[in-house]
Amino acid sequence: MQQACQLEAERGFTDLQGRHQTFSRFVVASLSAPASGVAAEEGRSLAELAVAFAGYPDLSLARRQQLVVQLRQRLHQLRRRHQPPLPVAPP
Repeated sequence: MQQACQLEAERGFTDLQGRHQTFSRFVVASLSAPASGVAAEEGRSLAELAVAFAGYPDLSLARRQQLVVQLRQRLHQLRRRHQPPLPVAPP
């Protein structure tokens, strides 16, 4: 999803048309069915973003940019939380 966000940003937040669906539809579908292991609180947060992305094509450019930034931040936070801790190296 990070890659999709990157492409959307590079193309000017135009709701890119992919092979099967637009960027916003892809995001809504992905956020509506989060991966297993996502905590309930995280799931609610993602569901809120999914609702916001449902109206993505009708939003102003500034609001679309803001949503993509929020999504990328949320994905980064999730990845960091679920990343296994690095082993401590000897001094």
